[in-house]
Amino acid sequence: MNRLEGKNVVITGAASGIARAAAELMTAEGATVLVADLDPARAEEAATAIRETGGSALARARSRPSVRRC
Repeated sequence: MNRLEGKNVVITGAASGIARAAAELMTAEGATVLVADLDPARAEEAATAIRETGGSALARARSRPSVRRC
């Protein structure tokens, strides 16, 4: 079943745990997933694993924004 065919999904923290499982599930349902995580190597590994199983995924790593005190 491809309930998410043609949909794009961004999942934060998707390099591991429940967020990774959600990314895998959503690609199995036809979505393209952006695997967003603080660790670039783990984000790419997760996206690669998804692609190897026939899913569509991209990896992006973002650093925590710096917060300046006033």
